[in-house]
Amino acid sequence: MDQRALDQSTATQDEVDSRLLARALEMGAGIVMITDELGRIQYVNRAFEEETGYTLKEVKGRKPSMLKSGLQSPGFYQKLWRTLNAGDQFTDVLINRKKDGTIYYEQKTITPLFIDEAGQAQKFISIGRDITDQIVEQRRLTRFVSYDPVTELPNRHLFSERLSQAIVRQKRDAGSLAMVFLNLHRFRRINETLGYEAGDRVLKDVAQRLNSILGEVATLARLSGDNFAFFVEGDQSACLEGLMKSVIDAFRLPIYCCSEKIFLNVSMGVSLYPECNTADVLIKNAETAMVKSKSTGVDQYRFYTSDLNMHNKYKLSMEAELRRAIEKQEFELHYQPQIDLATKELVGVEALIRWNHPKRGMIPPNDFIPLLEETSLILQAGEWVFHQACRDCIDIRSQGFPCNRVAVNLSALQFYNEQLPRVIESVLAEMKLEACALELEITESVVMTGIQRALDTLRGLADLGVRLAVDDFGTGYSSLAYLKQFPVHVLKLASPFVQGVPSDTRDVGISRAIIALAHNLDLEVVAEGVESEEQVNFLAEEQCDIVQGYYFSRPLPKNQLIAFIDRWCK
Repeated sequence: MDQRALDQSTATQDEVDSRLLARALEMGAGIVMITDELGRIQYVNRAFEEETGYTLKEVKGRKPSMLKSGLQSPGFYQKLWRTLNAGDQFTDVLINRKKDGTIYYEQKTITPLFIDEAGQAQKFISIGRDITDQIVEQRRLTRFVSYDPVTELPNRHLFSERLSQAIVRQKRDAGSLAMVFLNLHRFRRINETLGYEAGDRVLKDVAQRLNSILGEVATLARLSGDNFAFFVEGDQSACLEGLMKSVIDAFRLPIYCCSEKIFLNVSMGVSLYPECNTADVLIKNAETAMVKSKSTGVDQYRFYTSDLNMHNKYKLSMEAELRRAIEKQEFELHYQPQIDLATKELVGVEALIRWNHPKRGMIPPNDFIPLLEETSLILQAGEWVFHQACRDCIDIRSQGFPCNRVAVNLSALQFYNEQLPRVIESVLAEMKLEACALELEITESVVMTGIQRALDTLRGLADLGVRLAVDDFGTGYSSLAYLKQFPVHVLKLASPFVQGVPSDTRDVGISRAIIALAHNLDLEVVAEGVESEEQVNFLAEEQCDIVQGYYFSRPLPKNQLIAFIDRWCK
């Protein structure tokens, strides 16, 4: 037999062997391909044809590289052939391309067969299965775990990983790194007033603004709620303060959402590597610096220093003590009298919460009220205030002294709490106090945060019969078009304007205008912070209705208040 006939006979036998081998595998295998020692395709099964769109006729004699997607590196295929040429089985995921161009993922095992005397494989058989759906789902879950679904920015988990990797790079290069923790002011009010869907739209806008500023310079993430973060590495750290100033400037422009013009302010804290040498410490210390920055005002940034940890520990300790104070009833109410300027009669009192600490005595309100609001403990403390104020009002009356009404301040969290009307109604019923004896004070900035929801809340409270007052009027940004719709009874002239009269012409003009405005809207005017006879005389001339302040009395505990009323009425 000549060589040509021998080669043809051998080829025919190879094909027979391939078919027999393929048929033996058909029963349980998925995608089957058999190639010769040169890697040329001899056989593919029906599953291969259905998966790739190629027929056996189209691929026979060609090499499997025809399926390459180009998405895997040359090194991947070099490793594949090193494994097979060593006579070992190769298992991995191949990213291939179908006849129509579609990418698919195949979990494939390739086995060299019929090793000859020289140790070379005579055939290669691959068995695979399509795992595209699993890969897509895995990537979706990975994205879910690693990215914020609202802004599509990296989340805390991924940010921490990237920050750790950056630390390794800077340690290797003896470089530096700056980490910035950014918080949005008053964002919670957007959720409370406009709803969470509107809040999400605002967050997306925030992310876009930050991305436009930071670009490729920084790694940006959303860590939680209204907290974002970014870091810059190496030489880029030199431009950090410029970036932060650009961020502050960017938020001077409003965000438009639900027909509302929303202004957001930011506070930022900065920590530095190598002073802080792990991702967790960098994040924690930058947040500590942010909190301190926030306490000093809006649109500020502060660098971390070791003394800030003491402040953070103090806050944690204070929060625990506040929780105990609520449980142990360490709070008490002091009352500031409100005097009718025309009749000189005591017409009401304003209830002000005080904390009588068992070891430290009276703690100033500014030292604990912001923390009550920050931790939402204001809801529990506020409900206690309602009960106690109504109880004290009834007690004062029962002793034969006048107490027509008691005013209680509401925080933003209380005002936008859906349970507020139910709580007020329950307290009034339990205390058996007429609704008009309770006056609720809401600051101008709170009611103007979300007009429609504020209007709905105010109407719900007005339906109960309680009196409503807008506190600190003149310090915010009220629109008269909205103000006239609010079912309020009182405007409280903010003390900074009162303190300037009658010497400061601007304060005189503002006070005069607010009093006239209130009267045109059939509202009472209460002037706060009255401290001198000159202020009293000016307010009387301008026909202000009611005054309160140290000129008459500082806030007093109930027993001292009763003594004051007794003296005042004589």
